[in-house]
Amino acid sequence: MSSDGDRSIAPAKTLLLSIIGLVLIIKILFLVAIWLRRSRHSGSNVTPDTQSLTIDKFLNAVELENPIRFTSQQLSIATDNFTHLLVSGGSGALYKLQRDFWQQN
Repeated sequence: MSSDGDRSIAPAKTLLLSIIGLVLIIKILFLVAIWLRRSRHSGSNVTPDTQSLTIDKFLNAVELENPIRFTSQQLSIATDNFTHLLVSGGSGALYKLQRDFWQQN
């Protein structure tokens, strides 16, 4: 007692389920390929000794850099007395600098 409408919907459902299954299989294969690639790279020639050497190199390089330190007066001048707030959030506020600030200093 099924009507002709039910018979025409069945192939569409089968096609849709086949496409969904194919997409899922492709996603799983993609994730497995990523996992294999990462597992190969994590097992590279980096031992704890060489890793600490690279960290030491990094920390020494950071230590050699001298950060620019500004006084509150310089910051007030550079930001036009903190008038143009660009964004603020959990890390603080960011103000727009005057265009000619870097040429002055």
